Amino acid sequence: DAIGQDHAKTFVARCQLGEQQAEGRGGSRRAAEQQAAERLHELLLGN
Repeated sequence: DAIGQDHAKTFVARCQLGEQQAEGRGGSRRAAEQQAAERLHELLLGN
């Protein structure tokens, strides 16, 4: 998903594994996906 005006979009990505899920936001789709994956990884490790 993307939110905001065309010149300043914020991309939103969600990552889920089983019942655990995390959301990431960034200035690009890739950055949002990376943040979501990192947050899910931290959740799974309990950090």
